[in-house]
Amino acid sequence: NYPSFVISPKNATSTVEWLQVLAQQLNFPTHFGANFDALYDCLCDSEVMPQAACILVLEHLDALGEAGCDTLIAVLQAVADEWREQQRPFWALFNAAGLDLDPLPQK
Repeated sequence: NYPSFVISPKNATSTVEWLQVLAQQLNFPTHFGANFDALYDCLCDSEVMPQAACILVLEHLDALGEAGCDTLIAVLQAVADEWREQQRPFWALFNAAGLDLDPLPQK
């Protein structure tokens, strides 16, 4: 079993609020800057995220808007690449019915 975290900031009305809820639910340090650069830094920091693997289930993405969702996806792709280099599995799953995501690539 891999550790999973459901990030569900249902009352967030902005990107900052959404990221603050995520930080709280993942027990990020109190100095977390509530921006996408800080998100990448915390998710890639093995002291902050010491798990051998991780599954994030992300909900209520409407607070991010389209540009914020695009940025979040890019950050999570970069995080997954970093974890892969460390031979640690990392997945991000989106539970967002209204989000227009590109389909998964077919190999």
